[in-house]
Amino acid sequence: MKTLRFLSILTLVFTMNTASAQKVKSFKAWVTLTDNTRSKGILFLADSDSLVIMGQDLNKINIDPRMIKTIQIRRKGSVGKGLWIGALSGAVLGAVGGAAGGDDEPGFFSMTAEEKALGGAIITSFPAAGLGALLGSARVTYAIEGNLAGYLNVLPKLEGYALHKKAERLNASNF
Repeated sequence: MKTLRFLSILTLVFTMNTASAQKVKSFKAWVTLTDNTRSKGILFLADSDSLVIMGQDLNKINIDPRMIKTIQIRRKGSVGKGLWIGALSGAVLGAVGGAAGGDDEPGFFSMTAEEKALGGAIITSFPAAGLGALLGSARVTYAIEGNLAGYLNVLPKLEGYALHKKAERLNASNF
């Protein structure tokens, strides 16, 4: 009996810890500077002094807001997610459309409703997957044009996209 009680409490504790854990959302950023050079990476930190991007080799690139021409943001993994959603929705629509056609009359080339559903699912999943990937690859663009006031206007949105939040930075400095 004590073992059962202990296991149920242990399960409850693990369930509560798992439920409170949050998935980290990272956003890719493409920054074009006023001299038309480009930097690409994960948006790490955005504050009034600088924009920090983590490059492919995990080095942090500090960018002065007065040097930024444009910033483009896209959630990491959104292309693949759009592809899968498009493929699955296309397959379902194709299967429903094929099954709604019913069975053909017996003859030289006749198909059952199940065969039509399978064919419809296969045929419509590919264009729908392409459309989903296209929609998932969309980027949000902010034109800064080297203007600090323009950067400060979009700063709250950029802070929401940043991997390292300002509040986390303040809490970390207290320890």
